[in-house]
Amino acid sequence: MSMSTLLPKIKPPIFFASLDFGSGFSGVAFAIRQDLENILYKPHGKAYCKGPTAVLYDAQSGVYKEFGWTALEKFNKNQDKLARYFKLFLSPTKPTHPPNDFPTGVSPFKVIVTFLEKISQQAIEDIRNTYYGVGDEIVKEEDIQWCITVPAIWNESSKNIMRAAATQAGMIIGEGCPAGRGSPHPLEIVLEPEAASVYAITHCNPELQTGDRILVVDNGAGTCDIVAHELLEGGGVREICKGDGAPVGGASVDNNFLKYLRKRFDNFSKFEEENPNEIVSLMQMFEEKKQMFRAVEEKDDEQGIMIEPKHRFCKEVLDDDDSFMIEYEDMRGMYDPVVETITDEVDQFINQCKDIKYIVMVGGFSTSEYLTQRFKERYEKSGKVEEVIKPDNPGAAVMMGAVLYAENPSIISGRYSRKTYGVEICREFRANTVYPEGTKIEHIDGVKYVCGCFDVFARNGEQVEFDAKVTRTYVPLSEDQTQMNLRIYCTDDPDPQFVTGNPETHRMVKLEPGTDSSVECSFYFGRSEVQVKCKNLKTNEETETSFVFLQNKSPLKKAS
Repeated sequence: MSMSTLLPKIKPPIFFASLDFGSGFSGVAFAIRQDLENILYKPHGKAYCKGPTAVLYDAQSGVYKEFGWTALEKFNKNQDKLARYFKLFLSPTKPTHPPNDFPTGVSPFKVIVTFLEKISQQAIEDIRNTYYGVGDEIVKEEDIQWCITVPAIWNESSKNIMRAAATQAGMIIGEGCPAGRGSPHPLEIVLEPEAASVYAITHCNPELQTGDRILVVDNGAGTCDIVAHELLEGGGVREICKGDGAPVGGASVDNNFLKYLRKRFDNFSKFEEENPNEIVSLMQMFEEKKQMFRAVEEKDDEQGIMIEPKHRFCKEVLDDDDSFMIEYEDMRGMYDPVVETITDEVDQFINQCKDIKYIVMVGGFSTSEYLTQRFKERYEKSGKVEEVIKPDNPGAAVMMGAVLYAENPSIISGRYSRKTYGVEICREFRANTVYPEGTKIEHIDGVKYVCGCFDVFARNGEQVEFDAKVTRTYVPLSEDQTQMNLRIYCTDDPDPQFVTGNPETHRMVKLEPGTDSSVECSFYFGRSEVQVKCKNLKTNEETETSFVFLQNKSPLKKAS
């Protein structure tokens, strides 16, 4: 699969739309270029700013039926399959959530494509309904610049799959995009805590000052993502430590709740298996209750939470009781392992980054009173930071900040490279150099070459500025070559000498045999993903790419 495209000339976007694709809940925010102060989102009849990340299928045929809130409301165990938490299949780590219920023949990737298609089309209708008549014509897909948020713990592979899914969903023009669909504006991908940081710069109190260092902790359903930023003069921020996180969140507490029920009630496991509709309702009730659960200092003040399930649960599990109480210590038992994992990650950042002034809590799980209390006790009251800040609507912070990022990606002015990036080249053999065992040696046109050498463009742990450009020029090994295949690699090793494994992607550039051909290769760093552009210096034909996993072989050498 190739994503090579000639660079087009397109009109600037009129609208900026962000999709916060979450493990448990997802939402879209948008704004028109001339009024970026007024960022909007549509909750579609619910109080919360986002809807469930859920897709409903017919159990027999595998045909799509509904998504979001409607999927949960119409789910019928005897007829349907309800897919949830499918985003976690993109995580570099294994999913830590209850098993998914996919229909036969429908892969997690297909579910993601379907969900992105439905939620983006709903968002386009929202934009049209909001701004109908702007510029005297209806809003078109080509008027929209899309931005999708992803966890800080995702690697390049996960981001690439996300981009491919967005393309096949018809959000952006590219290979696999349905005919007549998609925006021509390249998809912006931003890390979730970075988007929240952008939001915090302009919307959080107290007002941030130049030089302030903030730690943004995005507590979602499936992941906790963290970035550390320093506010720069002019309003931008730069990363001061490499972002990271952990695969835990609100869904981890939900999973602990289910484990608790299985242990407490002997017949719950059977009920759970036979009544998935009832479990959906029960989990929605628990979601509301767990947000209000609070820590207390005195034992006499301890309060659990009361759960009042539907009739069938009461009859089959509770022996006709209409409710059951979860004691305070049991609730803590569901929360504390999750909270401790998150705070362990935060502690590492505070120790490493130094002089953090504020912690900003965002994400749906940050609405939890218990989590907020634990953060304030551990960091604010102890004096580790001046204040723990939580926006009025922490669940919306990521998608609103992503709108601002889509309009101005340079607001994140510097990042740390997560990997070492470069290309595979051939260098002339040196008689006095000791090469590792297994090094590939080739003789081409009477010259002896060492192949498989790693030509580094940026190193793991190196800070790179926004759109930092590193350019190298390469020439073919022989005059009769008709193409040059630049194979791009990344590794955790900060100082690799030779490539190992398969390339991340490749760029094929056509050459004219017998001419003085050369190819300019430029890496652009400092964004949330690496971009590569290649240019035939004789024909001036230019292509660009973001990483896609491919395998191909063809040698080149660096220009002298």
